Amino acid sequence: VYELLVEDGAMVAKGQLLARLSNAELQLSTLARQTEVEQQLNNMRSQEFALEQSRLANRRAIIEAQLEVAKAKRLYDVQAPLAQRGFVAGKIFRDTEDNLAAQQARLSVMEQGAKTEERLQSSQLAQLRAAATSLQSSLGIARGSLDALNLRAPVAGRLSAFSIEVGQSM
Repeated sequence: VYELLVEDGAMVAKGQLLARLSNAELQLSTLARQTEVEQQLNNMRSQEFALEQSRLANRRAIIEAQLEVAKAKRLYDVQAPLAQRGFVAGKIFRDTEDNLAAQQARLSVMEQGAKTEERLQSSQLAQLRAAATSLQSSLGIARGSLDALNLRAPVAGRLSAFSIEVGQSM
């Protein structure tokens, strides 16, 4: 018994707190669970931040790749009619064609990579959220156990045969 709030013979209301019990092991366990929940939530926030940073970096890279494709396409469109009339050397035009194809392939690979990364990170984030929800539930149960250490009056009336003392083990 940690704290005695009423004496034997006192009038009490239903649900009134009569005494508080102490259980150091339960309190430490609850604190450990609370710490686990906070760590998991922090991990989830860090993962969300990393996901957003990755999305932005991928988007920037894709925009740059789109720009390179547009430049290569413009050069190709300028050189194609000139190459047909012999005003651009065959090797130079083939290099332009190869560059356009390479830039288009690069863009495609970047877009596929970004989609794959997004899918994997979203899956990981969902797992972290599920774990955090489970830990929150566990923490709620532990807090409920802590609340059970508070002795309350089951009904209103006069308290009789209430003979507990501070320091007593139950």
